[in-house]
Amino acid sequence: MKTLPRLLGFCLFALCLGAPLPVIQARPNDGPIRVLFLGHESEHHNSGAFAPMLMQALGRDAIWFDYVTTPEAAFGDADYLDHYDAVLLY
Repeated sequence: MKTLPRLLGFCLFALCLGAPLPVIQARPNDGPIRVLFLGHESEHHNSGAFAPMLMQALGRDAIWFDYVTTPEAAFGDADYLDHYDAVLLY
């Protein structure tokens, strides 16, 4: 009897995995996606070297990055933060 609930649960889980997810596409006139990249000045995990790679690779797809190295620069001004669609913490 314990097998039936497990089997039903597994079938429901498998059904959810197979369900198509809605596709959200930006319209061409929406403009670029703006990302605030919050890195750091440390060399051991060099975000300053990684940021230009992302900027170059994703800039072609209208995903634009601004790079800052301090939380104060990123989150200190709500009006400044309002210009971005996403924040990337590195």
